[in-house]
Amino acid sequence: GAVIFYWMLNSPRPYDDDSITRYFMAQAAWVKPDFILNFWGRPLAILFFLAPAQIGYWYCAAFTAVLTVVTCYFVYKSAVAAGLQNAWLTIIFAIAQPFFFITSFSLCTEPLAAFFLAWGIYWFYTKNWLGSAIVLSMVPLARSELVLILPIFAWLLYKEKKYISIL
Repeated sequence: GAVIFYWMLNSPRPYDDDSITRYFMAQAAWVKPDFILNFWGRPLAILFFLAPAQIGYWYCAAFTAVLTVVTCYFVYKSAVAAGLQNAWLTIIFAIAQPFFFITSFSLCTEPLAAFFLAWGIYWFYTKNWLGSAIVLSMVPLARSELVLILPIFAWLLYKEKKYISIL
């Protein structure tokens, strides 16, 4: 977490043009609520950044940095729940991914999607089937192409005979 915040504070500009565009969309969503459903802005991202965008860009970036740390926590807890030896290594493997680290203080949608994916997987491993299904169903609202993972989890829920959760 400290490295992410240090890197964020010493970066001279946003990661890319998506970040600044999403910031302006989140900032304006109070007066243009159609931005919440905008495909480019991504509904979950606009809702997530709606409040901090009213204060300033770097508050949104800090919000994402905190989210990234929590994502690493859920990755770790998922590994523990799965019974993996040396589960602590999953934190290093997650944060050491170059793209994950670089976007960890941006307004890109990847950290948000990673958070919901890690949270959903954690609940899946802890057998909170309905919670897992609800959280995982939100992932495509952050990254639309991740709708492709939902059939995998639907199949896993089917194998566990959790038919209501599939719906």
